[in-house]
Amino acid sequence: MPEINMPRICDRMSPQQRIATLTAVPKLPIRGGWGYTMDDAVVITVPRSKAFYGLTVERRYADWRSCQEINESIEDYGRPLQMSCNLSLQALQLIGDKAYDIIFYDVCFTSFERWNVILQKRRSLLQQGLYKDFVTQFEGQKEILHYHYVTKCVFDVTSFFW
Repeated sequence: MPEINMPRICDRMSPQQRIATLTAVPKLPIRGGWGYTMDDAVVITVPRSKAFYGLTVERRYADWRSCQEINESIEDYGRPLQMSCNLSLQALQLIGDKAYDIIFYDVCFTSFERWNVILQKRRSLLQQGLYKDFVTQFEGQKEILHYHYVTKCVFDVTSFFW
């Protein structure tokens, strides 16, 4: 599976503004930046009484941002056929009167275009009666279908942590 370096989202809109322009994504209780560093942390604005909801917001935001990163890189990697975003590391950092949740996610996605190329080769080999050749080729190509990268999300969780 090729490891890629996904560029940061370069948008003049804040995440809140961008989410508001997309009708399919419900509004999240956030403000601040894109969450790549502490300086542009995503500020989660939920009350202490809803601390567990804050964790849900983190997860929904990470999934949404990963989709945005992939969609902005369609020219480089093609349209995503499927995607997964899995938590790999989480750490809480206290700085002064602020609490930051720093989370690393493993993001994997399958290229729709690469998948179609393999399907076309499969059809061709099957039409020629070369099923054994297809199985051998597919096993060798399965890993190139998927892309992988690690993304970091920084959340200011002060509103529900203290």
